[in-house]
Amino acid sequence: MDLSRFDAIIRTGADQLATDPYCDQRPVVLMNLSESYGEKLQEAYQPRAGSDVEISASDQFGTWTAIYTRADGIACVVTSGVGWTAGFAPDLSVQGGAA
Repeated sequence: MDLSRFDAIIRTGADQLATDPYCDQRPVVLMNLSESYGEKLQEAYQPRAGSDVEISASDQFGTWTAIYTRADGIACVVTSGVGWTAGFAPDLSVQGGAA
């Protein structure tokens, strides 16, 4: 998965179209995942300097979400799924793209 496409997203939050990937300020994305799905941060890594990929998951509902946070603080939902259990690590095959 090439994360560079998320770097080009201009519309975020309320300005987004229904066809846009969900992107907003990182605290807003995390709050929405927590309130809507009971998800909490589980794992994080840096695909390149200035960006993070985090896995948020719910032990209660078994959902998980991969979130890419750009250097400007905008976080985008990259992918999500069900079947989360402790120790589960989704194979994201994520590439950071150009720095």
